[in-house]
Amino acid sequence: APTKTEGGGGDIPPVETSSSGSAYIAPKVEPRVQLFIPKTIYSTVSAEYISKTFSEDGEVWNGVFLWNMGDGTTYKTIHPETIKHTYKYPGKYTISFGYYRTMYDKLPTLSNSIEKEVLSPKIIFSVIPEKGFQFSNTDSVSIDISGWIIVLDDKTVELPPLTVIGSKNTILMPFSSFGLNNS
Repeated sequence: APTKTEGGGGDIPPVETSSSGSAYIAPKVEPRVQLFIPKTIYSTVSAEYISKTFSEDGEVWNGVFLWNMGDGTTYKTIHPETIKHTYKYPGKYTISFGYYRTMYDKLPTLSNSIEKEVLSPKIIFSVIPEKGFQFSNTDSVSIDISGWIIVLDDKTVELPPLTVIGSKNTILMPFSSFGLNNS
């Protein structure tokens, strides 16, 4: 019959050993990779990607952990890490993850992939006469519009690095910020 552990830890199956006692053997785990991917992914918006890898002995903490984001970007680590990735363009991408026991393995020991649609952020752009450029973020996440280019009749304007519009916010960038006159 199963024996109880002290402190009410539950039943422990007896196992034959060479001595007169019995030893606990942990239940085997089904080898698998679990991917934690954002429900909605937007281009130009950074998101976090997490994987958990399990071998027969439990969660794996060493080896080679390889992400392929489907857009030409890969991330390789020797311990499980949260990956932060920003898709530049919308589209349907296959996100793949592979776990290799050693760096010399040609094929992954365990892998998983999922196809995800990367959507365009919902930004409304307008020119407010005599004032500047207005951007409205109608989405529920902050959106980085750094590097966006506004093409005018006689000039091209690039938005500066770290230009972020908060969730459900509207910003107005004066023409003077870009060396333009109000006309």
